[in-house]
Amino acid sequence: MSEDVSPQAPQASPVAWKKILLASAGFGAGFAILLTISALIAVWLAHRPKPWNSTAITAKPNHLVVETAGEELHFRFRYALTNHTGGDYIVVGPENAALMKKIPEDSSLQRLDGATWDDTLRIPAGQSVNVIFDVPIKLADFNTSAADLNGDDQSSDQMPAKYSQFVGSRLKEMNGLVLIDYANRYRIDLPRDWDTAK
Repeated sequence: MSEDVSPQAPQASPVAWKKILLASAGFGAGFAILLTISALIAVWLAHRPKPWNSTAITAKPNHLVVETAGEELHFRFRYALTNHTGGDYIVVGPENAALMKKIPEDSSLQRLDGATWDDTLRIPAGQSVNVIFDVPIKLADFNTSAADLNGDDQSSDQMPAKYSQFVGSRLKEMNGLVLIDYANRYRIDLPRDWDTAK
């Protein structure tokens, strides 16, 4: 009589299966954590704040006109803005930008309320365009009036002394201007080197 002996597959012990399952679970959890971290980094990179750019648009001052309109003094600063970007630049308006003055003592910035400029201008790449920034000054804020500044003699071509002194005092309060373009995150420095015209 012969006995049938057939080879049998080795049986894994319950301890070995547990080790395999734990290793697989650990690998899966580690891979899931790695994917989550990668996704969070990608989202952060996509939504992180764009750095401020102060070289995309530069400005060169070329003229300043001072005029009285009613009980307001208007400083009209004309600058040639140059576009150094690869595309057209549309000068943004006060709803997406702020014109500020630099305080001489510490170079901090202060918003010039009521300032206006042409926000329909388009500056082609590599080109320069003149932009006039109109800054109104309410005379009542300085306890004076147009009649007081202009004096009695309106016939002279010379600027009245009080008027000239007042204009000089206001200009000394500005160590240049800065246009902050919030939409494009551009800081456009408007240096103080004004050619003052009557």
